[in-house]
Amino acid sequence: MADQPQNSNDQTQTNVPQSQPQQMQPQPQYIVQAKSLDGLGGWLIFWLIVFGINGISYVALFFAAIDAGGSENGSVLTMILGLPLAILFFAALATVAMQKKIGRTLSIAAIVGGGLFLAIMSVIEGNDSLALTVSSVLTIMIGAGLFSLYFVASKRVKQTLVK
Repeated sequence: MADQPQNSNDQTQTNVPQSQPQQMQPQPQYIVQAKSLDGLGGWLIFWLIVFGINGISYVALFFAAIDAGGSENGSVLTMILGLPLAILFFAALATVAMQKKIGRTLSIAAIVGGGLFLAIMSVIEGNDSLALTVSSVLTIMIGAGLFSLYFVASKRVKQTLVK
């Protein structure tokens, strides 16, 4: 009779060793967060550096053209356009750094304006070969257009330049 269960309602129990109650220890939890596209970072920082270098370069070109006094090819054009382009690049830099909506427009204007200046200078300085001059102008304008696309299509630009 010792082999039979005492009550028919008893269920068979598995031998589970009774251990002391474990203390609750915090389990490490790993949360994977998507990289935020808000704020200045990534390629937007790269463009801020490019705008700063271009602004400084156009200021230097402006004063070099004044020093040349119009005696070199293109120095008159550089005296006319050098300072406005420098101001445009610095304005784009400042407005993007302040995350202003107008920064997108100023950035595109600065890139296209710098491209136009370089294209005109390549025609004025011109090579003897028409093919080289045309290819230089086309390369500069296509490059300016492609660089401008960043400010049109970038998710970071759309989420950051909102003020």
